[in-house]
Amino acid sequence: MAVARILSSKGFSITLVEKTNEWRPAGGGIYIPGNGVAALETIGLGRQAREKGCVIGRRHILSESGKPLMRLDLEKVWGNRGPVLAY
Repeated sequence: MAVARILSSKGFSITLVEKTNEWRPAGGGIYIPGNGVAALETIGLGRQAREKGCVIGRRHILSESGKPLMRLDLEKVWGNRGPVLAY
């Protein structure tokens, strides 16, 4: 979709095709770090991303067995690059 947005802004005629008629969760999620949100801002999709996503303020990294390895304050990590979003 990002490529379609960029090409469309350059005057190309783009048609995106979706395989289903309705949006249904597929059991997975999307995690967009601050630099990804900054990239979406660059192509004019930042506002929509922020409206649809949930801001993630902290991330906990665990081992295979579930033992805590690291806790990150994502606002400190990304600073003013952009929030971390999840869908």
